[in-house]
Amino acid sequence: MANLKKSGTLSATKVELFSGDVGIVWISLGNQANTATTYLQIFDADSDDVTVGTTAPTLSIPIPASSAYDTAFAPPMVKIDFTNGCTVAATTTRTGSTAPGTAVDYNFLLEV
Repeated sequence: MANLKKSGTLSATKVELFSGDVGIVWISLGNQANTATTYLQIFDADSDDVTVGTTAPTLSIPIPASSAYDTAFAPPMVKIDFTNGCTVAATTTRTGSTAPGTAVDYNFLLEV
């Protein structure tokens, strides 16, 4: 197993982090510029199979307004496994398609 780090900015435009089997071991998100809660939608799918706002996310994580989210899943005991790929988006509701006012900064550590 190898670790792969992915970083960037995220809005309602989907971003494919990895295609195929992958495990998420760490997530860090910054939402300081938004005055409302933003939701990180995580899909167990390649980006071609995701329509944000229509495809149900596997996980939806709320990021409070003007704050950050940081969590670690301690491998090998705990990680979130995805078998079909990992695609993410940031929206204003848990399953919606509207982008937040400002894109969210993201960092993911993946185990591939």
